[in-house]
Amino acid sequence: VIGEPVAGLVMEAQDHVWALYAGGGEVVTLVLTPLDDEADLTVSVVAPDGSMLLDEFDEAFSGESEEIAGLTLDRPGEYLIVVSEFWDVSASYILEVLYGGEASGDFELVEMGEIAYGEVWEASVFDGMYIHVWSFYGVAGDIVSIVVTPLTQGADLQLGLTDSSGNFLFDLDEWLADDSEEIVLYQLPATDWYDILIAEYWEVYSDYELVLILE
Repeated sequence: VIGEPVAGLVMEAQDHVWALYAGGGEVVTLVLTPLDDEADLTVSVVAPDGSMLLDEFDEAFSGESEEIAGLTLDRPGEYLIVVSEFWDVSASYILEVLYGGEASGDFELVEMGEIAYGEVWEASVFDGMYIHVWSFYGVAGDIVSIVVTPLTQGADLQLGLTDSSGNFLFDLDEWLADDSEEIVLYQLPATDWYDILIAEYWEVYSDYELVLILE
């Protein structure tokens, strides 16, 4: 029901399907909040005619909420909201559908430019909800490694990799503060532009070093 949060526990390799009834024309914001720090949730929305309004939406890092603002329920009838865990592990969550389309608490993307194979860059993430975006061009079959290393004591970095359509290929926060996050020996699936995403888990200032390697 719009305006009423629900809670769930999705088990390993399981999908949850919630039914939402709409009269048609409602504009809503969907918020899916994990209750486990390492959970990486995805959400899909199926319209009454079977068309996909969202297909495995996954833009947030592990442990962070997926928020879709300005979603228009233009047809009357039953909408299906499908909640999954990206890595097929169990995770608890809260799902809310709210009236209105104003996003709150969105991360700001900071375009850092292009990085080429073999380059090493240093940069700083400032206090707040910022994600650094580094772009590179890769050829199908290229085997790459990406390493981001904190240079500020106590920093807990997050590392992501998306294709040009915004689909997440990796979303990592595997290690503790002061440790590097690494994507190792990954074979690029297509000739495309890719984005490396870097954020600080606690949203505090952090210096870091980024290395992109063609193996």
